[in-house]
Amino acid sequence: WRHVNSSSPGAKAAAPTILCPPDEKSVLLDPTHLFDLQSLGYTLSHPAIPNFTNSPILKMTGLITAFGLGFLYFISAIPAGVAAHAPVWAAALAAWFGYSVGGLVVLMAGAPLRAWITRKLKINPTPDPTKLFWRVWHRFGIWGLGLVAPVTVGPQATAVIALALGESPRRIQLAISLGVAPWAVVLGALTAAGLNALK
Repeated sequence: WRHVNSSSPGAKAAAPTILCPPDEKSVLLDPTHLFDLQSLGYTLSHPAIPNFTNSPILKMTGLITAFGLGFLYFISAIPAGVAAHAPVWAAALAAWFGYSVGGLVVLMAGAPLRAWITRKLKINPTPDPTKLFWRVWHRFGIWGLGLVAPVTVGPQATAVIALALGESPRRIQLAISLGVAPWAVVLGALTAAGLNALK
């Protein structure tokens, strides 16, 4: 928006107007109704009003959010990162990396830390054929566990259980990192589709 004043010297100043509504009509600018105008489709812009939505700080906040949630709870990581102003592809990559690090921390930790994680997450490494996680294990092994882990028990529990089952740390980490990749692509695509639907 910009002010439009009378061109006659000494004339009474006209009320400021918005010159960029979608229907090409000017309306009086009432600061108390800016949000109402925006909801009607009017474009409000001014060089003195900075646009923070593309701020590197906000994008970094989104990446940190996606990484942190990926470490703990992958399903919500990408939407939350995008909501915090990270690009979809960057949020998906950060969530994938955070998830992979979540498994790596457990694999590199000593036995006391793994025992604490087992107690904290109430992990039972005893096979239970009634549960999806164990049915996948019996049929597809560590690679199947890596694929279902992002939507079931997560990277930490998967690493602890796989170690208890005798899998090597290298195979476990590969399964965790590769298994989450398809989910990152799917959830990233769904998030992007949701954003496009809202526009």
